[in-house]
Amino acid sequence: LEGARAEHLLYVLKVKPGLAMHDNGPWGAREFNAEDLAWNMMRIIGSTADAEGIPLSSFQRRSLLEGMDKAEAVDDLTVRVTMSKPNSSFLNALAENRMVLMPKEIVDVGFDDPMKMGGVGAFKMSAFEQGVKMTFDRSDNYFVKDEPYFDRYEQLVIPDRAAQIAAFISGEISALGALQNHELTALKAS
Repeated sequence: LEGARAEHLLYVLKVKPGLAMHDNGPWGAREFNAEDLAWNMMRIIGSTADAEGIPLSSFQRRSLLEGMDKAEAVDDLTVRVTMSKPNSSFLNALAENRMVLMPKEIVDVGFDDPMKMGGVGAFKMSAFEQGVKMTFDRSDNYFVKDEPYFDRYEQLVIPDRAAQIAAFISGEISALGALQNHELTALKAS
């Protein structure tokens, strides 16, 4: 890139054809396309903050795409990304598991009802009880043949750490993360 001007730094991204979205929103199971990807990337950097009435600080992942000026769809499956400066972690950032890709209509639908959210992942939300439980079922539209390997995932919402540990000990939940030394000692004793 020696001698190149900053506006010449770019990526051309191709969207996998046939990526059907979850069928639980107004988008049905339509294909995820370049407009969706470009919109998501622009939203991640906070360019929709003013239009959505959200503070720029709410876009927590924007630093992962540092240097990205613009993402635009050039056809149904192609996105052109213009960079103001190099970012060696740019492609890793796009694959980061918290970079959720959504249909561009999600802002019109809103974020209050998780049952109306959708994406292209292996699981789609099938039940939501505020403060109690979230249930995700296998998406029949998932693009990887014969995956995911299980049909349902249920996540109990247990906000109190002591209650989480008790639920793990009793077998109510099967995973417990971010253990502290004193918790590990209590778990081993039980």
